[in-house]
Amino acid sequence: MHIVEDNNRVIPGQLYILISFTPWILYWVLTGFTGELGVIAAFAASLGITTSQLLRREYNLMDLASITYFIIALIGVFILRVEAFVEKSGFLGYFALFLMALFSIVIKQPFTLQVSKRDYRFSADGGSLPFIFIDSSSPPSTSQRLLSPRPLYGSCSILVA
Repeated sequence: MHIVEDNNRVIPGQLYILISFTPWILYWVLTGFTGELGVIAAFAASLGITTSQLLRREYNLMDLASITYFIIALIGVFILRVEAFVEKSGFLGYFALFLMALFSIVIKQPFTLQVSKRDYRFSADGGSLPFIFIDSSSPPSTSQRLLSPRPLYGSCSILVA
């Protein structure tokens, strides 16, 4: 579930989340200045992002929620003549993102996890590469007890698994 560039490098999570928020940024900024044009620009940006994912058979919940919202907003503004998508773009947009985040938690696939996994490396066999963990089972050394401003109940050793 990630966008891959031509040379098979994965776009980093921070850049990916910026790309995913681009339709929303366009929506909020442009509806404040140009009204209905903000809905069109946001829909076009969201359509471009979602289309590239569908061609690669990769799906990101936030981008799917975005395209769904902007389709509804487009229909609401231009067919049903509902001005709320322009006049209340902040409230409706944040509420849609709240529902998307809540849904992602309910299905146990938080959208932030999808972004974070992009920056985490996996080995060829599908398992995670060595990671660092803290072992607090060993007793503190004399220097740790003397130099510590508060009592130590165990020391921390960094081990590579």
